[in-house]
Amino acid sequence: MSRPTCNWLRDADVLLLLYRPETYKERTSGVFCEALSAGKPLIVSEGSLMARQVSRERIGWLVRDRHPESIAAVIRRALPELNFVATRCMELMDRYGKMFHPDTIVAKLLSLAERE
Repeated sequence: MSRPTCNWLRDADVLLLLYRPETYKERTSGVFCEALSAGKPLIVSEGSLMARQVSRERIGWLVRDRHPESIAAVIRRALPELNFVATRCMELMDRYGKMFHPDTIVAKLLSLAERE
């Protein structure tokens, strides 16, 4: 019997989100938002919108797209840095939880509609 997805996210130490940079250059994923809201460190592809966020906030590591050696090297580097990065992610968890909350998104959409 499998556990619900939310348990997998809760129990994860790090999320590996290797989305294609050309597809995610100007957008993100729901899984990425959920990970940020859950305070989870991330490993993401360089050149993506997610990579810019991870770098700016120091909440994970970047790998070269479609490059297994880069993934392996980053995983090795992440192990000794994990406690620092995980602590940083937990510090930002509430902020991201509010940012990606459905009420916040609806309020922003209504605000945009009122400008029109």
